[in-house]
Amino acid sequence: MVKTILVICILILVSIIILVEYTYKNAIMAERKTEAIAIEILKNRNLYNSELENLLEKSNYEEIECLSKEGYKLKGYYYEKYKNGDKGVILVHGYTANHIIHSPFVKLFLDEGFNVLLIDMRSHGNSEGKYVSYGIHEKEDLSIWHEILKSKLKEGAFIGLHGQSMGAATCLMYGAYKENVDFIVADCGYSDGRELMKYQIHEKSKAPFNIIYYLLNKKLKRKCNFSFDEISPIKDIKDLNIPIFFVHGTLDTKVPFRMSREMYDSRKKNFDKFLEVKDAEHMVCFAKETDNYKAMLHNFLKEAEDLKKH
Repeated sequence: MVKTILVICILILVSIIILVEYTYKNAIMAERKTEAIAIEILKNRNLYNSELENLLEKSNYEEIECLSKEGYKLKGYYYEKYKNGDKGVILVHGYTANHIIHSPFVKLFLDEGFNVLLIDMRSHGNSEGKYVSYGIHEKEDLSIWHEILKSKLKEGAFIGLHGQSMGAATCLMYGAYKENVDFIVADCGYSDGRELMKYQIHEKSKAPFNIIYYLLNKKLKRKCNFSFDEISPIKDIKDLNIPIFFVHGTLDTKVPFRMSREMYDSRKKNFDKFLEVKDAEHMVCFAKETDNYKAMLHNFLKEAEDLKKH
């Protein structure tokens, strides 16, 4: 009997260790997408065409390199349609993605009168780095990119952020951290690190959450210098006094729709906007409702700029 109990305990312990390692690898070390795969993804979403292909030619942008605080080389791609422009935006992709996947938004903002800085986040695309931190260290990188963009625009320029998924959460965290941007577009961003992991670990897989989450955070703190308990955009932005445009698909199974809705509802700001895209999965809202996305973004940007002027 004692041996049986001991064997069961060992099996449970081994299972938990395996689950923690599996969760860690998926959450932090998942395979990054290549540029070729990114293009295929865009083709499948009907977002890749000859115009975008031309936009991605090296002759159409200035390649920029900067260093993170840890010394990682980070890559950005600056589209300067307007010399000495007075409007700029930084485009921030999601986890495992790269600047190519986020590139359909370049023309969108160029057409709205913005110069555009498209970036590869640390440990993604052409940027260096080993780990992802769900916005904790990425927001520090975004601070560097913001200074670079600011230096290329007129003094007092209208500057904002557009992010998807982890990029959206990073933009929200940065906005509250520095309070030096004029607007944020948060497309399918998560509201809280613990709640995101609870959804991924327990709601989707039915695995025991508390013990896995505790051990996962211990490992993250030791190896990556952050924990999911430190991540809470919904708390960060509660009193952030700039317009935020939230976008989310109702069929998102990676970041649940309710997270954007809860962030929007928690702020109670009349200048915020919310686009709910029916039956849209993760990061496909723009592809599914392109015209509506463009129209709402246009009105949002106009109102945000008017708010800055007044």
